[in-house]
Amino acid sequence: MQKLEAAAARLAATPEAKGRYWRRDIEEVMRTKDDLYYRVEERAMEVLALGPDREVYGWREPISSKPYTAGGLKAWRRDGSPRLCPARGCDKNMPASSSADLDLALELADGLKPTLTELRSLPKEPAALRARLLESHDAQVAGEREEWLAGAASRLVDSPATPGTRAAAYLLLARAPGIEVVDGVPGTFGLDGLALQSEAGQIVIDRRTGQLLGRQGLTPEGAAWRAEIVKKVGWSEVRPVPPARCVRCEARL
Repeated sequence: MQKLEAAAARLAATPEAKGRYWRRDIEEVMRTKDDLYYRVEERAMEVLALGPDREVYGWREPISSKPYTAGGLKAWRRDGSPRLCPARGCDKNMPASSSADLDLALELADGLKPTLTELRSLPKEPAALRARLLESHDAQVAGEREEWLAGAASRLVDSPATPGTRAAAYLLLARAPGIEVVDGVPGTFGLDGLALQSEAGQIVIDRRTGQLLGRQGLTPEGAAWRAEIVKKVGWSEVRPVPPARCVRCEARL
């Protein structure tokens, strides 16, 4: 817990870049099997961005699908190296697709959908943040309180909230039922850091800076089988431009 507290303190003290547009680029990785029984690793880039006049942008671009084990690579070559999709160039008519419902870009949990201004104004101390979030909890529609709170905090850590609020969200999560702080996460997808770990997955944090590195999904045996790797996040003056022919990749909140 001390290492997490130290990392959170470093994050909270981090100055933010200035700009009107917030953007987050995440590389999604999933290991699966396709119809030909190769063990395949699929990669895609997921982008979410917000602008000053309630604009929201979001799209997903496939990158690659390829075998990730020696046996799978051998079988794939034996079958003539067939093209594996989804991957860049597989669908020339739609090289990118819209993200999930852009209207929910700022939703943290059932019944909790702050504006960008409200999100940026959330408390930077764990107890105060907990109290503020719970003001929106409605047991009639949202279910169990602690589970709802953990879900909201989990969404906060990679949102446009201030560094102080995101640091407080780490500490809220660390105290949530069923979550433990783990050091030395196996770097299956290159994620190496402190982790807030539950049965289903891990939120991985840079020990040195406190910045979010990404998330990993875990099998019941504890092996990482998918990941969301943060490639870029922050504020700038650069207006996001969705890829050509991307349908419903812009909206207004």
